Amino acid sequence: MIPIPPPDPLGLPGAAWLFYLLLVVTFVSHMVVMNLAFGGAMILMGLDAHALIRRRPPHPIGNALLQTMPVAISFTITTGVAPLLFVQVLYGQYFYPANVFLGRTWFSFVVFLLIGFYAAYVAVARGSNRLLDRSGAWDERPGRRLIFVCAAVLCFLALGWILTNNHVMSIMPEHWVRDGQWRRNVLYAGDRSVIPRRLHFILGPLAVGGLWVAGIGWWRHRRGLDSEASTESAIRLGLRIAAAAGVLNVIAGVAFLFHHPLPVVRQVFDVGRPEAWIFLVTLGVLLPAHALTLVRALQRPLEFRWFAWTAAALLGIIAGMSVTREHIRLIHLARDSAGNFSLTKWQPIEWQVGPLVVFLITFVLGLATVGTMLRWMLAGPPHRPPAGDGART
Repeated sequence: MIPIPPPDPLGLPGAAWLFYLLLVVTFVSHMVVMNLAFGGAMILMGLDAHALIRRRPPHPIGNALLQTMPVAISFTITTGVAPLLFVQVLYGQYFYPANVFLGRTWFSFVVFLLIGFYAAYVAVARGSNRLLDRSGAWDERPGRRLIFVCAAVLCFLALGWILTNNHVMSIMPEHWVRDGQWRRNVLYAGDRSVIPRRLHFILGPLAVGGLWVAGIGWWRHRRGLDSEASTESAIRLGLRIAAAAGVLNVIAGVAFLFHHPLPVVRQVFDVGRPEAWIFLVTLGVLLPAHALTLVRALQRPLEFRWFAWTAAALLGIIAGMSVTREHIRLIHLARDSAGNFSLTKWQPIEWQVGPLVVFLITFVLGLATVGTMLRWMLAGPPHRPPAGDGART
């Protein structure tokens, strides 16, 4: 039996169910923007590589994707803070040892984050205007920025690998020890679920990134930047990427689920738990709804309502799968080898209302600010770049 550190003797600053709810809600917001950043970067890399091979100018959608990368990455970092803190509050006795066992691998997270972030900025700086007389013009040689986009994508892949192994180590304490010795500087947790889990979290962002491409196509059309034919082409491109990645992601998700021990899988489908019903509704209702609306959107790409329904169903799937992720975490931690952890065992509860109220107000105001900015962007007046500016943004 591996010794598990005891819970924080100071207890929780609020009810466990409240922090569980806040963890899921903030994680969903983080997943949305993370998928936009990572998925968009992978699609941008593919578009620039295609343009380089075909010796063509960068695709206008690729230019727009590149322009959004620094903002999307910033939002990813910002929204990732809250769920990370709630994980530490609820599961600190597992999360902190996992960090220790990863050692230098865990500390390299900051290095990869900085390199990826600034590689995206360099790609934008080399590809967009230089605040000179070329406002709105883009570099006609996609190879000059492809190197930096590839560097950013590789860094994001490394970040995902670190977080995946950290998560596996935190829910499976049996991987803390190997050959009777505590592990150090772990690069690979050693569990068979790591590879399908990582693949699942690569294809998911690619599917979301496809919808992001379609959304950018709609935005450009709304502002009068593209013709109807160009809009239809861009929307179809994004929807096809979303469809292909979505099908592959379902396969990866099934493989990921059944790479868990059979008792864990059985509890995931245990209808005596509300989380199981959320998972079943996600699989039986939201996933088919997303597939059907996506097919309809491909058939009628210029009807915005089908794209909107597709995006809404995908958002529901992300929320449902986030709940299932926490459900699987708790199933693993409830095992004898993990110390029979349960959220109901958290004692004492010492309410700290002030910090919770400040967080909730800040969180709501932040979401409202982002929503307002998006509304201004979407409702802005049509804009056409001056003649002679080159490729349009």
